[in-house]
Amino acid sequence: MDHHSKISIRFIKIVAQRLGELGGDVNACLAEVELTPDCLSWEDHVFVPMARYLQFIEQAAFHTQTSHFGLELGWHYQPEWWGALGYVIRHSPTVSDAFLNAARYQHVLEQGTEWKLAELENHAMFTYTILHPEWSHCRQDNDLAVTLLMRVMRGLLDPTWTPIEVHFIYSPPADLAPYHQVFNDTRLRFNQPGSGILFDRHILQRPVAGADINLLPILQRYLEELYPPSTEDPTFIDKVRDLIAESLHHGDPSLAEIASGLGMSKRTMQRRLAEHDRTFKQLLEDVRYQLSLQYLKKGISLIDISFLLGYSELSAFHRAFRRWTGSTPLGYR
Repeated sequence: MDHHSKISIRFIKIVAQRLGELGGDVNACLAEVELTPDCLSWEDHVFVPMARYLQFIEQAAFHTQTSHFGLELGWHYQPEWWGALGYVIRHSPTVSDAFLNAARYQHVLEQGTEWKLAELENHAMFTYTILHPEWSHCRQDNDLAVTLLMRVMRGLLDPTWTPIEVHFIYSPPADLAPYHQVFNDTRLRFNQPGSGILFDRHILQRPVAGADINLLPILQRYLEELYPPSTEDPTFIDKVRDLIAESLHHGDPSLAEIASGLGMSKRTMQRRLAEHDRTFKQLLEDVRYQLSLQYLKKGISLIDISFLLGYSELSAFHRAFRRWTGSTPLGYR
């Protein structure tokens, strides 16, 4: 994981506190990820490598023999965990604004992940993705993220709210009882392109109860002054996605073709993608998945969808869609 992937020390502290409460040896776990106990007294604006945090939360699950540590930790969520960003979310005018602000200011907490809001025809999906492929399937952090998303939504709406579906990027664990305990009767979907929650789209326009819209710009200015965003070009990935989408109906696009379309060499494009913790294969898969959902919603035939996504055979689309969703295209429709 490269030097751009990092996270606020506050999350090391949060994991360490729960680890200690469950009887784990905090100092031993810190030592295993090359951190010392004095890091727990560092200011929250200090960042540590994302890889160390991900290793730490996995070690916490192992040492406490709590396979669902991430779920358990997320269930004990407190709004102050997110610092000023938590207040920005809490004082956003609508649920949509809250999600967009979360994605906009995520860099104040962590860099090397992506928080994304996607609006479908009748539903909306908020996903969390660890960008580096080596760590993207880290179970404990993904579990923590989706549980936090649900708890935040309950704070914005009502304490009993539940999503329609909860998605996980990794394969289903042997014991699903803790998941059903946290998410009740919500449908659980594993082996998904990203982890997140699916809910009714109309909820996005719901006002956030008790939001102080006069306080919001003050909080936003504070975050922007204290945590200026990265100077990296945020539109590069979008440009790659757009060009992939435009090229799909001509067949399976190659990295070299997309690089040429962007006016750069294959090697330069690979380097730029690596700087953003992405691979060409990841982006191609994600674009195809998102477009497939849109086309299915529009009622386009499966043969035409297969062609529009650049597959030479309908069977190839079927296999890909089952890999993305665990279902067939017709079953999903």
